[in-house]
Amino acid sequence: AGKAVVDWLNGRATAYTAPDRATTVSADWTTGKVGMIGTSYNGTLPIGVASTGVEGLEAIVPVSAISNWYNYYRSNGAVRAPGGYQGEDLDVLADYVYTRFDQEICQPIIDELRDNQDRVTGDSSPFWEERDYLADADRIQAATLVAHGLNDWNVMTKNASDLYEALKARGVPHQIYLHQGGHGGNPNDTLLNRWFTRYLYDVENGVEQRPKAYVVREDRTLTEYAEWPDPATEQVKLKFAAAAAPDGVGTLGVSRDGSRATENLVDDATQRASALAAAESSPNRLAYRTDVLGEPLRLSGTPSVSLNLSVDRSKANLTALLVEYPATGSPKIITRGWMDVENRGSAFMTEPVVPGQAYAFDFAFEPKDYVFAAGSRIGVVVMSSDVEYTVRPVPGTELTLSPSASTVHLPIVGGMEALQQSLKTAG
Repeated sequence: AGKAVVDWLNGRATAYTAPDRATTVSADWTTGKVGMIGTSYNGTLPIGVASTGVEGLEAIVPVSAISNWYNYYRSNGAVRAPGGYQGEDLDVLADYVYTRFDQEICQPIIDELRDNQDRVTGDSSPFWEERDYLADADRIQAATLVAHGLNDWNVMTKNASDLYEALKARGVPHQIYLHQGGHGGNPNDTLLNRWFTRYLYDVENGVEQRPKAYVVREDRTLTEYAEWPDPATEQVKLKFAAAAAPDGVGTLGVSRDGSRATENLVDDATQRASALAAAESSPNRLAYRTDVLGEPLRLSGTPSVSLNLSVDRSKANLTALLVEYPATGSPKIITRGWMDVENRGSAFMTEPVVPGQAYAFDFAFEPKDYVFAAGSRIGVVVMSSDVEYTVRPVPGTELTLSPSASTVHLPIVGGMEALQQSLKTAG
């Protein structure tokens, strides 16, 4: 439908003044250069229309938008809800946004969604691939200003990051605006005006030569960067070491301690992630922290973990949290990642686990741009079910982690040198 409107604005489609189709109407007032902007579902529509390659769509600003519907409702095989909408899925949303009076017309389509979305395995499939706009990213020609909240737990930041990477890879004009809010939040008027003026009115305002990334920092100042993630970012690998006492807190460091000790956690989906991150001891999570940072340290991009662990039964959720532990006050969850242990090889394939057998589970956190403050520690918390996002099984599943075979990878601006300098200055 959105493509049809662009076609009409360019004289390639017929429009009528009323549903009876008695009188046509032309868009004789337009240049044919079209822009689209919207938030959430209305921000997803510009991505979908742009992925058709329709001529005349010159610029879009998708805000908190979905670029791949699998990444909205699933994560590495895990059935994962958008924040605050536990249990929602494609069929529920389709029913919600369906506004026709003759409801029965589209009911077969909603039934088809329900039959094919697969909440049992959470696997990706051709059904989900059809709903990946980035599969047609090579058709996108519209200059795209991506906007997303760094604390949006409804539409996860992976949707913005994956779209942005696809635009960069194909040389499509691009900028990104990241802010400290949650769901929604347009770029400021200066950025919007500059973007639409250039690509809808052909005003040579030099936007192509300007920095590509605009990040509202933790102190609410808007900071310009050449690109995102920051070009100075390097992946830094930190290694886990077991806690000295059961259920306590282990360490994150550059070198291993040589221990082959294992640590256990017991799944309990009634426990909130924030409480488990704050707990100095708990049977329901494993926690690891760096030494104190002496200087601020910026993370820019997509962190990931590699966890070597076994499960005492054939199914389980797996959740990891990246946490900042300040010198005083409560810890802050910076980003999260989720996986179904049966999808350790691929989101497309369920592979049952053998109870008690250890496997490597590699998965990414949601992309982030964040500055860890001087005096804080970087932490990783490993747990099973996440009450706010994953399905909630009966408590009791036990996971056994080998810390010495597990790592976290952090995209740090300045890389290992910056991390070691920060740790060194803390003394």
